[in-house]
Amino acid sequence: MRVFLEQAAFYPHVRGRKAQVDPEIFRKAQRAITDRKISNVFYRAITTGQSKTYPIMPFRFLYHYDGVYLLCRNPKYGNLLTLAAERIQNLEVTSESFDDSVDSEIEEQLHQAFGVVLESPIAVSVRFSASLAPYIKQRIWHPSQEIEELDDGRIILSFEAGGHYEIKSLILSRGACAEVLAPGSAHLITDRSRITTRLSSMRM
Repeated sequence: MRVFLEQAAFYPHVRGRKAQVDPEIFRKAQRAITDRKISNVFYRAITTGQSKTYPIMPFRFLYHYDGVYLLCRNPKYGNLLTLAAERIQNLEVTSESFDDSVDSEIEEQLHQAFGVVLESPIAVSVRFSASLAPYIKQRIWHPSQEIEELDDGRIILSFEAGGHYEIKSLILSRGACAEVLAPGSAHLITDRSRITTRLSSMRM
C-alpha cells in the first residue's frame, strides 16, 4: 500500500512523525532476530531520560501508529519489553544464541495488547456519541471488541485489553464524545478532568 501511494500523487503528511531509526541499528537487530542472537542494547528511557546497556533476546519488530518497536526479552529478568526503535542508541550482536522455540507467552500478550504496551488486560467499556459512532464502528480497535448500538445513535465499545496508557489516549482524544463506563475506577477518567480544568482556566 505504501509503495502504491508513493508511486501515485502522494504528499506525505509528516506532522507528529517519530524520529527515524538508525539504519545500521535496524540491520544489526534484524540479523540478531534472524540468527537468534542475544544482543547488548544501549537504550534511552523516555521516563528518566537516562541511557543504559543491558542484554536482550530480540524477537521481532512491531509497527504501530508511525512508530517502530523492538519486541524483546531481558534474559536476566525474563520480562518482555517493547523498545521504541528510535531510542536505541546502539546495539551489538553477541555470539551467544537463545532458544528459538515458539514462545506462546509472546503471542498471548500481543493478542491481549491494545497497542504495543504489554500489560495485564482490563475490561473496558466506553460510550461514544452519535456523531462519532460511524468513525468508531469502521475500525477494529481490538480483536475482543464488541459494539452495542443504542436507539439514540450512540454506541458502546467494549473490549478486554492491556495497555492502560494507550487506552486512555484513545478516550481522551475523543473529548466529551466519549464516556467511560468501565472500569469503575477513576484511572481512565482522572486525566480528562485535569485536562478539562486546565483548558477552562486558559480561556479568555
